[in-house]
Amino acid sequence: MQFSELSLDHRTALEQASRLLGEGQGHEADALLHVGVEQSIIVTGKGAALETFVLAGAGADALARRWRGGWPDAGRMEQAIADVEDSIMATPAEPAGGGILLYHGSCTAQMLAMIGLSTEDQQTAAIPRERIELWFGDLAAAIEGSVTAGRGLPEDGQFAATLLVMRECMHHLDYGTLWVVS
Repeated sequence: MQFSELSLDHRTALEQASRLLGEGQGHEADALLHVGVEQSIIVTGKGAALETFVLAGAGADALARRWRGGWPDAGRMEQAIADVEDSIMATPAEPAGGGILLYHGSCTAQMLAMIGLSTEDQQTAAIPRERIELWFGDLAAAIEGSVTAGRGLPEDGQFAATLLVMRECMHHLDYGTLWVVS
């Protein structure tokens, strides 16, 4: 398949990976996660040896549409978790053994703000899997009705979808750190 025949999500992921997974970027990421509109893409490798894994239906907009734009209710979140897990498990991606997953995308500014950084300058932040799990737990508790749990989390479906995809990728593919690049 030619590059021009790939979906916009797929092309964007490959362009980001070729730029951000290269040598001299200040990190040793094992893979890049692109949470696209309709699907998400995991890109592994370096240089000409990039390999892509498509998570069909696991895009931020695709998931948020199910939720009518805001946070999902508990039932819809459970279904989305199952669907994203199925997409991840359907790929031949190997567990990363605690490696680094690089993310550069639509929720970067929100995530940096949540850890006290601005995006005025190029910022890079290492977010441990435990922090992603904590945010996801807060989101789940807020969805279940906790008044205080969701404080500080953006109340939009695309952020919730992106956080869900990140959490599931880190959990099932064993990434220990998420590098967020503005």
